[in-house]
Amino acid sequence: MTILHLHGGVRALMPAGVTHHLGQAPDDAEAPWLVSSFERQETEISEASLPLSFTDALTVTIAALTEDQANFILDQVCESLIGTRVEVEGWQVGAIQPPSVRGPYAAGLKATDTDLKYQVIRATFPFTVSR
Repeated sequence: MTILHLHGGVRALMPAGVTHHLGQAPDDAEAPWLVSSFERQETEISEASLPLSFTDALTVTIAALTEDQANFILDQVCESLIGTRVEVEGWQVGAIQPPSVRGPYAAGLKATDTDLKYQVIRATFPFTVSR
């Protein structure tokens, strides 16, 4: 299975009830929404074999109309992800760890009907994987 299957397995854990976009929200998106993206933070290598393990991270960006709404959605995301192990054929995945969190902060985006700036939170959830 490919890395796309791994990412799909992790994204499947996201809470229902909030619009979820992959990588970037479209221009016509209405708050609240989530955007998820992945990054490989660290690789443990061996001179005698393929890489042994990786530290990957799921970054979730939350955009909401109010600070309270953004924090509420973050709580839902944390409940869905923290401590969960994803089972994906061909991968061994460690438990998803508590995130590092930035925000909430007022983003440059504005809700067109109110001219209020969206409140944004970025949370990065690390987890280990190996093949």
